[in-house]
Amino acid sequence: MKRLRVLILGFSIIALMASAAPASKDKFNSSMRFLRHLKQAPASRTHLDKKMLAAVQADKAVVTVKFDHVLSSAEIADYEDLGLSFYRIDGEAARTRAIYPVKVPWSKIDELAGRTEVLRLESTYRPAIYPTLDVSRPEIEADSAWTRLDPLGLPLTGKGMRIADFDTGIDVFHPSFFYADGDTLDWIDTASNGVFNPGSDGVDLNKNGTFDSNEWLRFFEGWTYDAAGLFGVPVWTNDDNMYQTYWDWLYADMNGNARRDFGPADGYTDGDPTFGEPVFIVLDDNDNGALDPGEKLVALGTSKIYATMNAASVERVRGTDLIDSDDDTSGHGTAVSGILAGGTPVRHKFAGIAPDAEILAGYYFSGVPISYLIPWARSQQADVMLYEFGGFIYEFLD
Repeated sequence: MKRLRVLILGFSIIALMASAAPASKDKFNSSMRFLRHLKQAPASRTHLDKKMLAAVQADKAVVTVKFDHVLSSAEIADYEDLGLSFYRIDGEAARTRAIYPVKVPWSKIDELAGRTEVLRLESTYRPAIYPTLDVSRPEIEADSAWTRLDPLGLPLTGKGMRIADFDTGIDVFHPSFFYADGDTLDWIDTASNGVFNPGSDGVDLNKNGTFDSNEWLRFFEGWTYDAAGLFGVPVWTNDDNMYQTYWDWLYADMNGNARRDFGPADGYTDGDPTFGEPVFIVLDDNDNGALDPGEKLVALGTSKIYATMNAASVERVRGTDLIDSDDDTSGHGTAVSGILAGGTPVRHKFAGIAPDAEILAGYYFSGVPISYLIPWARSQQADVMLYEFGGFIYEFLD
């Protein structure tokens, strides 16, 4: 299967995010979950710096606890009996409203989080971690915002907005950068066994109810890579050769060559949806992560990328020559654009913050000056501009 990079903020810490107990995981911030994972999995501590290792090896974790009310003296005494140590000012437990800084024995973390009056439990230590989009997006309440409408009656998913990213470029072929605005189709269970068999089953492209020779249905995997080796030897995540609706993409292998054909080299143009063989997402009605009988496929179609400004100040525009945009040889611009607007909301694990927005990609690192990219983005009606470059010397920081 051809691998495609799932667009994420940072790299894979998915396993540790899932490690919190179901009763308490929603009360922990990402730092707390990370440290708790390291506490429970000594083998994961290989590459920790001294400060982080000290935080993990301590008997107590320094945290802030948000309660649903201000604690009485009797309640504080009860928590002290549990092993908590409160910070005090003039004999009184320090707090801001109902948020208290405390030291908690690691052995009591889950018990504390399980109490109904405890609303939130956060580590005061901030390790340098990069939570994946499925963690960071809900933490900034983007998912909640998607359910609201703006004054024009549009959903707050970025619809109608155009975001310029001045970065290393963008992979215009990545399926995360296409809207799910194509046909809704049936898949064909050729073996009638109720299970999706890639390369044997099909997609009913012509809607005639039967399997035809150009309708083979296959998939390619989305994956993350722990490039920093945070857990020791770098590993792939989701490199399992198993189709999962919220991770992966289906495609129609129209010529039966067992790979997805796309781009000018394979004869495709800007007028072809997804610039290649058709790609689909699944309407996973029972939300079980599998393609089941009766569930529909939705074809990806229009590119989210409105235009790119490439090396030598060459502009490529959707509907004309966007397919000829320069490659993103670094991958950074592609990842950042994924954070901004990648994926299909609700249907994909790593959908971006504003997944219905359009993207303008300025290839800053190809030598195009920012003094040109800014007016170019303005001319293309950018609503937001993101500068993914600069430092604390030699560059203006405004």
